Amino acid sequence: MAQFLTLAGLVGYLFSVLWLLTAARRSGFGWFLLCLFVSPLAVLFAATHWQDAKRPTLLFAASLVLIAVGLSMSDDGQ
Repeated sequence: MAQFLTLAGLVGYLFSVLWLLTAARRSGFGWFLLCLFVSPLAVLFAATHWQDAKRPTLLFAASLVLIAVGLSMSDDGQ
């Protein structure tokens, strides 16, 4: 179960990043480049373009929760 949650979180994470980059590209090529190469600025993009970035940002947050829960449940071999 832990591996499934972690894998689902990683897939959701990847999808949310691509979705956010797509939303940034629709807003302007400059936003796309900034979000791609200076990833902390994606938070600024999400804050200033909330209507476009709401769903990918929420998916990103849910994915991080799934990854954290999956990793906390995993057996570390002890």
